[in-house]
Amino acid sequence: MLKKFVLAVVVLGLVLGFSSLALAQEKAEFPELRLVYVREEPVNVPRYVEAQVDFWAEVVARLLKTGKPNVVFNEAEAFGFEVSVVEGVLWDKIDMVAGFTMKNEERGKFLVGVELNMGEGASGIWKIFQRFRPAVYLAEGDICWGFSYEFRVLE
Repeated sequence: MLKKFVLAVVVLGLVLGFSSLALAQEKAEFPELRLVYVREEPVNVPRYVEAQVDFWAEVVARLLKTGKPNVVFNEAEAFGFEVSVVEGVLWDKIDMVAGFTMKNEERGKFLVGVELNMGEGASGIWKIFQRFRPAVYLAEGDICWGFSYEFRVLE
C-alpha cells in the first residue's frame, strides 16, 4: 500500500513537472513574474530551511490537535490513534481521517476512512455523545468500522 502511494506521488510529481515545462514554453508575458527578478535575489539557504521547518511544524501541530484515540472492529478489535486530515470533506459533519492501530502481538495497520461528527447541538445527557464519532475505515484492503472519542472537557 505504501509503495503504491509513493509511486503515485512520484508519477504525479513527474506529470506536474512536465506540464509546467510545457506551460513555460508558451512564453506568457507577466512583467511582475519575470525570471530576472527571481535570479537577482541572493540565495539564502538558512532562510529556506527555516521556512520549511516552520511549515512542517505547523502541519504537525495542527494534526496533533485533531488527534484522538480510536477503536477498530474487524476480525478482532484493535485500539489506535487517528488524526483528521480533511474536515468537512463531503458535508460539514463528515471528516476524512488517517491513523494506525497498535497491537502487542502483531504489527499495527495503517488506516484511512471517514467519520461522522455528531455535532455540537446536544443538550442534557446527550452531551456525552457529541464527542463520539463513528467511522468506516479502510485498513490495508479490509473495510472495517469503528469509532473515536475526543477526551476534552465540556464547556
